[in-house]
Amino acid sequence: MSTKDRNYAWTDREEDKMLTWIEDHREQLLLKRKEMAANIKRECFPLVAELSSQKINDKIGNLKKNYSRVKKKLHQSGFGIPEGADEKTISDVLNRKCRWYNRIDDLWGVRESVAVEDELETDIQTQPVQSATMQGDSFSGLADMERPRTEEDDFDEYDSEFDVEEETPAVDTLTTPRVVIDLEHDTPRPASRQLSQHTSGSTEGSQRKRKRRVDEFEDMLKLVEHRINANKEALIEAARIKSLTREEIAREETRRHESTMSMISTLVSTQNDLLRAQQEQAKRHDALMEKLLEKLN
Repeated sequence: MSTKDRNYAWTDREEDKMLTWIEDHREQLLLKRKEMAANIKRECFPLVAELSSQKINDKIGNLKKNYSRVKKKLHQSGFGIPEGADEKTISDVLNRKCRWYNRIDDLWGVRESVAVEDELETDIQTQPVQSATMQGDSFSGLADMERPRTEEDDFDEYDSEFDVEEETPAVDTLTTPRVVIDLEHDTPRPASRQLSQHTSGSTEGSQRKRKRRVDEFEDMLKLVEHRINANKEALIEAARIKSLTREEIAREETRRHESTMSMISTLVSTQNDLLRAQQEQAKRHDALMEKLLEKLN
């Protein structure tokens, strides 16, 4: 894991959701990885603030690197299982080494494994056939590649005990393994038996679809809840602003009323002063008139 991706702890559900989205939108594989990571961030993780598109890009790169490393190791070991290993099947090995091996192989396997297959084909064609040993029983692990195999051949091979070294003709070059090892039995297992394990992929696919629908429904509920909470907060803020506005309007009206009353009071006082001055002036005028009349008489 890179230093950029190390700061975020991915969950299996998040990895499954990302791979499911890529499987449903395979045209994204034609884009640059950064552009695809940005689309995954927008569509799958819009509410996860700490998960950036750069971390998604790093995660995709890490998954592909781990897949390439495990695939090369499996090719080098002939898709066999080491003696004494805890795993009983190749699927167990893949689940431990690379959890999403089959899904990554379906998405990027062709492009990622070209170099590995070319290298292995060269190495295999230049080396003689070696017999494999497992749990004390020796067998070549090769099938007759000169003639087409039928369904009866596969069932006969699986149901009967036989000596592979006697029934299998020697070949000079190894092209494609046709049998795999089953640790619980001493006899090889036909390739058709191995293919039967992959038929469970359809069941796993339907389970992934159901799980994806449940996850999408849960994400939709979270999104609705987030929007409801946001609307509640918006309503509370609007009510608070409305209350503050009303209080400010009331205070402004009070100030205007007080100012108006003060102006009216001042005006009334001024008018009273003028009236008293007029009355005094009229009294002085009357007194002067009386004095003037007395002098005339």
